[in-house]
Amino acid sequence: MAHLIKRGPKKWQVRIESGRDPETGKRKRIYRTVNGTKKEAEKVMAEMIKGGYQEGGNVKLKKYLVDWFEDYRSNVKHNTARLYKGIIYNHLIPSLGELRLNEIKPMHILEYQNQKLSKGSIGDSGGLSNRTVESHHRLLSMALKHAVSPYGLIESNPCQSIKAPTPSSDTNPLSRAEVEKFLESIEGEMLYTAYYLLLNTGMRRSEFTGLKCKDISFERQIIEVERTGQMVGGEFKYQGLKNKSSRRQIALADETAKILKKYKKKNAAFAGGEDPIFITPDGLALRPDYLTQKFKSICRDLNMGEYKLHDLRHTHATWLLEAGINPKVVQERLGHARVETTLNIYSHVSINEQKKAVQKLHNQTNL
Repeated sequence: MAHLIKRGPKKWQVRIESGRDPETGKRKRIYRTVNGTKKEAEKVMAEMIKGGYQEGGNVKLKKYLVDWFEDYRSNVKHNTARLYKGIIYNHLIPSLGELRLNEIKPMHILEYQNQKLSKGSIGDSGGLSNRTVESHHRLLSMALKHAVSPYGLIESNPCQSIKAPTPSSDTNPLSRAEVEKFLESIEGEMLYTAYYLLLNTGMRRSEFTGLKCKDISFERQIIEVERTGQMVGGEFKYQGLKNKSSRRQIALADETAKILKKYKKKNAAFAGGEDPIFITPDGLALRPDYLTQKFKSICRDLNMGEYKLHDLRHTHATWLLEAGINPKVVQERLGHARVETTLNIYSHVSINEQKKAVQKLHNQTNL
């Protein structure tokens, strides 16, 4: 395995794992320092690999994935790295880990996908969703892409010949009656304002827990989405947003602004500036898991079934589209990078609206 380590401004160290010493059993490593850009260092690393400094494509996938992940994890956020680690250790390595890189064929990828779709769930005999298996495919393809370049371990990426499963729409919006029932059950509580705001803005959970008092302008009736609030290593931390489209302004309806003002008046914690808007009974910033667990608990107590907190976001989007709001506006409000993403996720709404439109046309023309 090859590693590229930054040692300073325009200074890189190439480290090549070249197997083990047959007498001592210790790892053999070759180091080279490169003064220049990262691209120049990658070129040196590729030349060293081609020069036979390591095992090449004979390395087993399980070893490659472990080493690759340790190198790559610093490029993603904590929660994403945790997700990738789970996929690698719980799924990819147990199923494909004994294969050597130069042995992996498109057929192996296809068999892996089919197996996961049919009975890949951990803890029961069920299969994983299309969306989950697609994320497995995307991660494995990224790792093997790097095995092609810059590492030069294999000639081509076997994942490229296989299409990942197409994620099916798994939106589960609440009905209007369920929303009324849910909100009535917590009226007067802090959580009423929290869930009302989630329902009427469509924010993601981490965006919501990342809100600070300074992010709300009552004068302009908008919320500025500037960061996320996440648990990192057991500690709550504010972090940056995932992409540029997530940084946005969300307009508030008059009633939403009114409810927020009422909440601010009743809560001394809503002091302004850097303070969090919502806090738990123990005085801490509202944790993502607390928000999720309380939501599920309330839904169960009301016999509403197993809804996810994210379904409030789906409910908001569904109601907007059903009201005939331009999909571009919905996309910007949700923070999707492309309007196609919005249309793909909520395609069921588009079909329903088409049916209404064609029926309206029929009623008008009698044809």
